[in-house]
Parts: sequence; structure tokens; C-alpha cells
Amino acid sequence: SNFLAECARLIFEGPEAKISSLCGKDIEEVALAGRDSEAGMDQWSPGDFKLLSNLAFEHLAELINSIESNGVWPQDLTHARAAFLSKEEEEALDPLGFRCLLMLPALYRLWARTRLAHLEPWVDEWGTEEMYAGVSGRGAADASYHTALVIENCNRKEEEFTGGAAYNYKFSDQIDRTLLHRILKEAGMSHTILKPYHSFLEHLKC
Repeated sequence: SNFLAECARLIFEGPEAKISSLCGKDIEEVALAGRDSEAGMDQWSPGDFKLLSNLAFEHLAELINSIESNGVWPQDLTHARAAFLSKEEEEALDPLGFRCLLMLPALYRLWARTRLAHLEPWVDEWGTEEMYAGVSGRGAADASYHTALVIENCNRKEEEFTGGAAYNYKFSDQIDRTLLHRILKEAGMSHTILKPYHSFLEHLKC
């Protein structure tokens, strides 16, 4: 509450985004367009969904609509497999030198990709030109090329330039989920998505 009060002018506020219920076609399109990756603890991989029938996708839509309505995920879908990768070879014996990757259930990943596409109009409301992550149509390559063009332009004009970089050490491991939930709510993230998203993170077991 103190953080929100002190930083209110920097936090985007908006009306709640409107999201309709899922149908089988919504999930099928995302499943067929996605690439295969590692399976979760349930041994389902994203590629397995490409083998399902139209009727099976309709049943999945019914299941996910029920999860969104209740805001609670089945216990079998709240388990993740953790894989630890060493960041640098010389840090192989340092516990803090490893990157922890979570293999989440494939159905959760499919739901997240589907709903992220549905939230793009909402994301565009708070996205800024300076953002190259978390917004549609832009990524790290765009940031790199933009910076290179700025430097090239300065060189051409024989102007001095400088830049800065910030690295959030272990940032993803230190996100305050309670604060994140409040900020997303203030920004107008659809309750239909926010509630199951928050519930999944709070009940996740690794």
C-alpha cells in the first residue's frame, strides 16, 4: 500500500479489460502455431496438443473456462519441474551461479499464450515506445538495432554519445507477487485472467 501510494503517478490505471470465454478454436489456433518444447511433470509437451481433435479442443475450452470462472487450478496442474543450468563454466560449483528454469504444465503454457494474445489491446494501452519487452511486435533485436542506429547517427555527425545499462540480479526470483497482483489490478487486467494467474503462482510446487 505504501509503494502504491508513493508511486501512484508512475503506475498505469485503467478500466478492466473485457475478455470473452474461450472456445475450442481459440486454443486450437495457438496450439497448432506453437513450437514444441520440453514436457512438464505430467509428461505432456506442447506438441502433443497438435494431435487433438476439434472436439477435444472444445472440451479443453470448457475446462479452462471453468478454471477461469473459479480461479482455481486442479492440483495436478500446479506442479513444475525445475532444471538448473550453470551460467558460466567457472561457476559450476557455486549454487548462486545457476539459472533455474521451470518446466510448467503444457496446458498452463497453452492457456497463457492464448490469453496473452487476447490481452494485446490492453497491453497496448500501457505500452510505451521505450519498451522492447512485454509488448507485441518488439523484442531485444529491435532495441539493439535502434541503439546501433542512434550511435551511427552520432558518429556521422561527429557527436559524443553515452549510454547506460542496468542488470537486475536474480530479478525474477524476487518479484513481490502481492504487489504484482495489485499493480495488474490497478492497470485493469481482466479479472477473468488475473485471478487464475495469481492462484497458479501462489499454489505452484516445484
